Amino acid sequence: MTKRRERGTAKVRYVRTYVSTQLDTLPCIDGEPRTGTQCGGAGWGRINGSALAPSLASTETPGRGRYVRMGGKRCIDTYGAVHRQAGPILLSLFVILGTAEGFAQSYPHKAVRIVAAEPGGIIDFAARLIAPAIAGPLGQPVIVDNRGSGTMQIEIVTKAPPDGYTLLIAGGALWAEALLRNTPFDPLRSLTPVSLITRSPNMVAVHPSLAVNSIKELVAAAKAKPGVLNYASSTSGTSSHLAAELFKSIAGIDVVRIPYKGTAAALNALVGGQVQFMFPNASAEPHRRSGRIKALAVTSAEPSALFPGLPSVAASLPGYESVSVLEFCAPANTPPAIVKRLSEEIARALQRPDVKEKLASSGAEAVGSTPEQLAEVIRTETARLRKLIADTGMRAE
Repeated sequence: MTKRRERGTAKVRYVRTYVSTQLDTLPCIDGEPRTGTQCGGAGWGRINGSALAPSLASTETPGRGRYVRMGGKRCIDTYGAVHRQAGPILLSLFVILGTAEGFAQSYPHKAVRIVAAEPGGIIDFAARLIAPAIAGPLGQPVIVDNRGSGTMQIEIVTKAPPDGYTLLIAGGALWAEALLRNTPFDPLRSLTPVSLITRSPNMVAVHPSLAVNSIKELVAAAKAKPGVLNYASSTSGTSSHLAAELFKSIAGIDVVRIPYKGTAAALNALVGGQVQFMFPNASAEPHRRSGRIKALAVTSAEPSALFPGLPSVAASLPGYESVSVLEFCAPANTPPAIVKRLSEEIARALQRPDVKEKLASSGAEAVGSTPEQLAEVIRTETARLRKLIADTGMRAE
């Protein structure tokens, strides 16, 4: 080792640091092989990174990497953290090398948690379908943590460390609820987009007692009797509610909303003839096939293979589209390399035939996307929801 004198002091500092792509078992100063966390004094430690700053490099050994001398009384620990007794040059070097990239290279080293809504819904179903599909490639367990409804999941994830070990799986209804309740949550500032999971259209369904057979006939019937027809929906901000409110707005009709605590209760009311129409999801398909409800159209911009034989609402009401999405997000400031790894594994999982088939059977089209593509979807959807809420005067319940 070559002596290196720090500017502004006569003290020569000696810790030798090896630049590598991962932390590993290395000899400490006493010559015994230990991991970085086991080194008791100044000695060897690997730092994740690609190269040292020229001003810090003192020698370069062929095939071994660059070395520097610096102050400190501890080695680097296994997760790349600098112990409190480490010298200031060691901390500076860590910043120069880019700890985020180093973390990503060894990611993951423990279980990954997916924070989801309550059990039983499409969000929980998708989470439990994707979790084992990405656990193998990641080499670590992936756990689904059900945390009820509302914005509770967002609060948990936004407060979690941005290290890639806590993910949020959510739908557009969560963004709508945040907007309706005027929370400080901003999906593009509070979270890091990871991957779009699915797209799911709804259908427009009426009770057989309502003598309409198309979207044009439904609109005409509503305009003929303003304030008389009614529709069922789940709680504010859900897909069945948003789809109906957008329909009202574009069609220019006056119909009465009958809210229910859940989609199942609203659908039962439609089947029982207590309400006249609804915008249900794929859970209504068995009732459609049995003839207990009559489907008129699908809410996607184009006809959907998920609802064969149905035209789109847009064919009669140009500009109409209402599709719910599911997505994975991570806490804000999660390292891009980790986000990219997660996004790639999720996209691969969503291309598996068994995963695509099971999602399709639940009424969802498997997508998979880059973080940038999801960010654009969130921006577009949030802007659309803000306008819809302002135009219709929707309020949280």
